[in-house]
Amino acid sequence: MAKPFDSSMKMLVEEYPGDWVAWLGYGRPPTAVIDADLATVAAATDKVVRVGRGRDRWLLLVEMLASYKPHIPERTHFHSALLAYRHELPVRSVLVLLRPEADGPAMTGTYQQACPGDDPYLTFQYRVIRLWQTSPDDLLRGGPGLWPLAPVANVTVAELPAVVHGLKRRIDRDVPEAKAAEMLAATYVLMGLRYDRGMIAALKREVLRMEESITFQEIKGLGRLEEARRIILRQGKKRFGRSSRKAAQAIEVITDVAVLELLTDRVLEVASWDELLAGLGG
Repeated sequence: MAKPFDSSMKMLVEEYPGDWVAWLGYGRPPTAVIDADLATVAAATDKVVRVGRGRDRWLLLVEMLASYKPHIPERTHFHSALLAYRHELPVRSVLVLLRPEADGPAMTGTYQQACPGDDPYLTFQYRVIRLWQTSPDDLLRGGPGLWPLAPVANVTVAELPAVVHGLKRRIDRDVPEAKAAEMLAATYVLMGLRYDRGMIAALKREVLRMEESITFQEIKGLGRLEEARRIILRQGKKRFGRSSRKAAQAIEVITDVAVLELLTDRVLEVASWDELLAGLGG
């Protein structure tokens, strides 16, 4: 895999190993990325996570591929055997194919060795995840270590702006500021697997415009809420006298502009604060 993609994937797995373990369906026990200590043979894209405790421990070997290499299943078996021997733990192996160009006839989930004319004397099973067949919602429901993969999952070009926008808002809201920029950068780097630079640049501008527009609408909406509350309290004071703390609080917690506008009309039809609020089930 090309270096920019490698560093992005390395960050996602190393900093959020539990997200990957959970996404792959292995639960979320205590996890840690370990030093595979296979520097002379292992690829830079191999990531090894220790899962579980005590006798229930095992290793998860994850490799991400951006291009097709028919020898990968054999190499994955080799690495799995070395890890099992060195750490004395069983190993689950997963190949994550990041785009269709990484797929091919060798990616069957089974690697076998046999002498000519004999049945296989070795059968090695591994999982294959084809990212472009994966729902972006499935990734976004997981932890932040999976979110940057959503734009290169099963997403149409028409759906892409909304996916990236939702992803960015989630990163801004839920990821510490020190990591947010790094994760967003990883998102755009991984998008290079599928989209050209011009499209990515245009998408960045479009997402920025969407955010500015939504922010404006939120501010405008908050302004309408405050204005509607002021009208109700002012008109009600003229008709019923000063509002009680209970009535003022009941009005303050209403966040639907339509409901507040209905109350402004009802102020002229009822005789007290209690009747005004009771009319809406309050």
